Order: sequence, then structure tokens, then C-alpha cells
Amino acid sequence: MPVQFLQGFHDQEDDGLRPFRWMRRGASIRVTGNSFRDWVVLEVGYPGGGSARLRITGAKQVDFNLCSGWRTLAFRLDDILPEDGVIVLRCDYLHR
Repeated sequence: MPVQFLQGFHDQEDDGLRPFRWMRRGASIRVTGNSFRDWVVLEVGYPGGGSARLRITGAKQVDFNLCSGWRTLAFRLDDILPEDGVIVLRCDYLHR
């Protein structure tokens, strides 16, 4: 499943375990291919001290609450992928 990084992502890095990209507060990707029943799995690292929400928007919207540290997030691609294949990711702080 090819993924094109459209905006909001830094260049790819590698920590010796796997390649990764840091994301700005908002970013977007385009997903193309034939197997849209696949799951998208994101390894999300959030260094902040408070809580945050990662909102993923395509044909539908999915929210994940984040806390400091690493987390694995997953969603079915065919549940969210719009016709143009563009998925928007946005991270916002949650205020108590």
C-alpha cells in the first residue's frame, strides 16, 4: 500500500531499529493501492507532559487520546479512506 507524505512531515530518519518521520501539529498523507481492507498501524511517540488528542480525518474521523511515551494505534483503512485517498492528521493538547 503506497503512502505519499504530502505536508507536515519532516524528512525520514532511522534510529537503527526502523525508519520514522516526525510530524508537525498537522500533516497529511495520500494512500493508494488495491488492498483497502488493510489496517493502518501507527507507532506514535508523544514527548509532552500533558494529554493530547490525535485526530485522523478522511471519509470518517477517528480520535486517539495520547499520553507521554510511545503507543501503537491502528484503524482499518477502508473505514476512513476518502475517494481522493488523502488522510489528515492533527494533534491538539487537551486542557483539563
